[in-house]
Amino acid sequence: MPRQSDTTARIAADCEIENSTLAAFSALGLGSRLVNTALGAYSSCDTYCDIANAQIGKFVHIGAFVRLGAPDGMMRQPGRVTTLLARRHTRKVHIGHDCWIGYGAEIRPGVSIGDGAIVAPGAVVSRNIAPFTIVAGVPARMVRLRYPKAIADRMAALAWWHWDHDMLRARLVDMRSRDAASFLDRYEMSRSRPRRRA
Repeated sequence: MPRQSDTTARIAADCEIENSTLAAFSALGLGSRLVNTALGAYSSCDTYCDIANAQIGKFVHIGAFVRLGAPDGMMRQPGRVTTLLARRHTRKVHIGHDCWIGYGAEIRPGVSIGDGAIVAPGAVVSRNIAPFTIVAGVPARMVRLRYPKAIADRMAALAWWHWDHDMLRARLVDMRSRDAASFLDRYEMSRSRPRRRA
């Protein structure tokens, strides 16, 4: 996706948006559908995503052909479509901050994905996922931790995804070049302004 030049959300062609909000610097890819959903700042959906009844945090990347909040239960209860649709609206998908959802993954209604989690391409997630874990498979199961627990706890405490835009811009080079431990060493003791380089 091309770089954005202003704070507005970028919406590609042929998207369907109903009762949804897109925060600053967010993006919605070609042919995607957003219903009853809030897409957080700096988050993006690639092409042909189908997302319903979801609360999506900041800095979340959603790959192409992902489905969030896909309907379930229709075949088990014929004749009760209206009731089931109403129930579906109450079973929101919650995606934390700094998450990555791989190509073709499916997140079932009512599931919560913790901050920093990664869902592998093609995974089907039917249970809550803990923060900073990597899951894969059908049904999705934990593969490993994204970071060692001590690093994950420090990252959660730093919560860099809540920094304002100017601070994020000032620290972007370090965010892209440093590993998690050295990034934390540099910024967790001084959360309001970056330290001077030696």
